[in-house]
Amino acid sequence: MPSKSNVTHSNIPKLKYLAAYSDQIKMQINTMIEDKTLDQYLLKKYPTTHDMNNDKVLRSYVMSLKNQYIPITLQDADLNT
Repeated sequence: MPSKSNVTHSNIPKLKYLAAYSDQIKMQINTMIEDKTLDQYLLKKYPTTHDMNNDKVLRSYVMSLKNQYIPITLQDADLNT
């Protein structure tokens, strides 16, 4: 395993959800993953957690928000465009 000072673009693991971020950010996140400090960092930044642990639950939550805040007429208009 390369040392942290030796990390290059090709050494950065695929972080699918972070693909659009800069290599610098991805390297910082990778370092936190290796050091097992990412969870501490995220809990400090976002102290409130949630119970959504899979895509189905998240989708259901998002759809309920959509139905609550977007009028049905606008949702129907989106389907026609």
